[in-house]
Amino acid sequence: MKTINRIAVGTALFLSASLFAAATAAAPSLTDVTVEVPRVVKPDTSQPGAPYAMILKGRVSYADLNLSKAADAATLEQRITDKARAICERIDRDYPDSTPNTAECAKHAADHAMLQARKAVAAAAKRGK
Repeated sequence: MKTINRIAVGTALFLSASLFAAATAAAPSLTDVTVEVPRVVKPDTSQPGAPYAMILKGRVSYADLNLSKAADAATLEQRITDKARAICERIDRDYPDSTPNTAECAKHAADHAMLQARKAVAAAAKRGK
């Protein structure tokens, strides 16, 4: 049984990472950043079964920001951090045994979303807006 659970967790992590990588490789939209939060959820004792991967997404708009300004770029970074934490906290409330913990989850999700944000900031700097 333990081998089956390890295989299921490994498969779930692989699929989660694959989906996460594919989504973050896509070009960002013109006015928002996608924050994706992959977590491994362990069913509670009333729901037997192997752990499974869950991916929740949130969008952070920067339509109202001028990313060529450092203050607005910092505002976008804060919005991303806040959105990542909110999504991770929501998962933790619903699935307290999910991994990684809320702090690690939020950092990982925000770091990946910041890749999109940095591209948007660089593009804004090039065009002066």
